[in-house]
Formats: sequence, structure tokens, C-alpha cells
Amino acid sequence: MLCGGSVKRIGQRYFNLPTAVVLVNGLAWCARIRAIQFLPEPDTDALAHITIAKKLLVHPLQLNLHWVWLPGYHYYLSGLFGFGAEPETIRYINATLAAALSLVLFGYARSRTGHPLVPWLSALFCGVAPIVNLLGISGQQETLFSLLVVACAWAVDARRFVTAGLLLALAAMVRYEAWGAVGLIAGLGAAQCWPALAQRLPSFARAPKALLVVATPPLLAIAGWQLVQRISSGKWFGQLRELYRFTSSQRDVLSHGAWMDLLWFPLLLPLFLFGIALPLAVFGLGRAFRTGFWVPGGIAAFLALSYTSKGSLATGRYFDSLAPFVCLCAAEAIVRISERRPSALSWLSGTTTACLVVLTVCLIRWTLHL
Repeated sequence: MLCGGSVKRIGQRYFNLPTAVVLVNGLAWCARIRAIQFLPEPDTDALAHITIAKKLLVHPLQLNLHWVWLPGYHYYLSGLFGFGAEPETIRYINATLAAALSLVLFGYARSRTGHPLVPWLSALFCGVAPIVNLLGISGQQETLFSLLVVACAWAVDARRFVTAGLLLALAAMVRYEAWGAVGLIAGLGAAQCWPALAQRLPSFARAPKALLVVATPPLLAIAGWQLVQRISSGKWFGQLRELYRFTSSQRDVLSHGAWMDLLWFPLLLPLFLFGIALPLAVFGLGRAFRTGFWVPGGIAAFLALSYTSKGSLATGRYFDSLAPFVCLCAAEAIVRISERRPSALSWLSGTTTACLVVLTVCLIRWTLHL
């Protein structure tokens, strides 16, 4: 824990980093609010979610309204509209949730690291991360989803497994990527029930049996949703089959050749979204890894599988829930490098921040064709 005296000492020793983090995140929030006032919605899917949510106010049990999407975000929006929110209000809420994401990441990093700089650097990078800011001016669902994912990982590392399970269940009803986390966590927890299998796992994959507690609520939620869909439509997994037909056909249309398809989503797009923070994150992953990282690990595995099977559209917004963990790993890497070369702390953190700011501007301009 960092008391007021600790924060003051950090600020005096490390170029007043806490003040810089608060200032940068505050300016980023103001910039998002300003962008919402002058720029159009960057993702047309957000308009579809809003339309569905409004219809649910009149027909809350009409499940075919959700089309290929999960119901969680639609009912969340419908609740906001029920309290008088306007469509533009959703974008302002997401702008604030993006700021909250940096705050939650700061709390998560502070609870798990022994170095006082890691939480501040993590929050700094998250505040200027390109995909976080792009979706922070959108009415899309990823910002809420990312908050749930980081909170779930924090709860796992804090050994609050029931809370983690409930958070993961909510996430699993917002976006399909959470299903990858559910499957991986359930598998790791189940593996501990067979000692012979558990002993063969590498040390980093040896997780507590209590992960089964985490997996139970989302598994029940997923099974319940599939059952309700079966009763409503008369088909098992009809929504999933329709989703796959849609995404695979779109991938064929959007293809830019075998090499570009091979490199775009796994390498080129992440480099565009994270810049220098990405190789730093790879370097810092070993130092940052805890049990809670299996949550984003399952999401990453799901994204890789869905991409290779043409089950996703390979857009940048899929990386929003991974962005906080990239920022945390990059912060760990910078701290690790600075322990050997103290001068690297200021220039490496400054360069990473500047790189992310430039990429944020480029991403927003590219997305909106400005």
C-alpha cells in the first residue's frame, strides 16, 4: 500500500510522476469529452447496440433482437435509457469509464507489485493507450468489458474467487472473448484435481483448484443463455452459427492477401495499437505474471483461435481488454531495466508515453478518415 508520504517521496525522486499521471489522465478525459462533442461515432456497431437496447424497453424478452450479440450490454444500455439517458450519453459514460479503467489498473498493480513505480507507470500508459481512447469516445461495449476483465483478474489475485466468478460471468454475457478465459480457467482448475496431470504442467500453469469456483458462475451463465436460445429459436447454438457465417463471409471480403492476413492481426495491428509498449510488455511479462493473468491469457487464446478460424473480424477493438495488461507489463519492464540502468527510467517511460499519444491521434484520424 502507498500512503501519502510514500506518494510524496515517489514524486520527489521520480520527476513528480504521480502528478504527471493525474494530469495526463485528466487531460485525456477532457480530450475524449471534447472529441465526443465534435467527432461522429467511430463504430457503426454502437448504433446497432443502441437501437436494440431501445427496442428492449418495449420487448425485453424478445431474444431475436440481440441477433449475433450477447445480451449483457444491450440490457445495460436499456437500463440506462430507462433512467432517461440519451444515446450521446453512452459515449460520455464510456469516456469516464475509460478514466476509471486507469484507476482500477492502478489499484490492481499496487496490490500485486513490490515496486512503487509500477502502478503509476501502468496508469500513465493506460490513460494514453490508443485503443482505450478510441473506444472511450464510442458507444461500444469494450470499455465496460475491459473494466470487468481487469477487476476479475484483480479478484483472482486477491483470492476473492466468488467475486471473480461473478465478474467473469458478467463479462461472459457482454463479449464472447470472455468465454476463452472461462474455458482456460476451468481447465486449469480441473487439472489440479488429477495430481498426475498437475505435476506435468509447467510451474507457471499450476493454478489453485479454487479456479473452478471462478469458472462456475460464467459456465452457468453461458449454459443458461444457450438453453434460453434453444427454447426461443428451437436450435442449439443457432446464434453462434449465424455469427460464424457472418464473420467468415466478411473476412473473405476484407482479405488483403495471404501474407497480410497472416501478419496483420497477430503482429502489425498490435504494433500499431501499442508501439514501443508492445516489445516492452513481452520483456516484462515474466515479471508481471500472476494467476490473474490467466484471465487475459484466455481472452488472447480465444482471439487467436477465432482469428485463425475466421470467427472474428480482426479489428483493433478486440485488443481493448488486453491493453491494461500490456501497460502493466510494459511498466514492469521499464522498472526492471531501470534497476540496471537508472537513467533509462525517465527517457524510456517518456518515450513510451509520447509514442502512445502519437499513435492515439493517428488511430482516431485513421478510423474517422480525418
